[in-house]
Amino acid sequence: LDMWMKDAGNNRTGWHSEEFEKILGEAAETGDAEARYVLLSKAEALFLKERPILPVYWYTRNYLLHPDVKGWHPLILDNHPYKFLRLESGSARKKD
Repeated sequence: LDMWMKDAGNNRTGWHSEEFEKILGEAAETGDAEARYVLLSKAEALFLKERPILPVYWYTRNYLLHPDVKGWHPLILDNHPYKFLRLESGSARKKD
């Protein structure tokens, strides 16, 4: 959420809210995880209420995998731990 603060480098919208920044400051200073969660939820609700952004596109990927390749799952960051990949021959296939 801090990317939407006034002087944040990625805040290209120019959106700014004193209340939002105050809540984020309180969340950063609290040592209580539950209180921090409540504050961050409040900041997020304020952000969503004012809607300074409207996502209209997000990246997608398509994969063409042989049916014998198992353990491959689409991941948001597209990092795939190869230690979990395996090949199963057509006759020895197990249902995932």
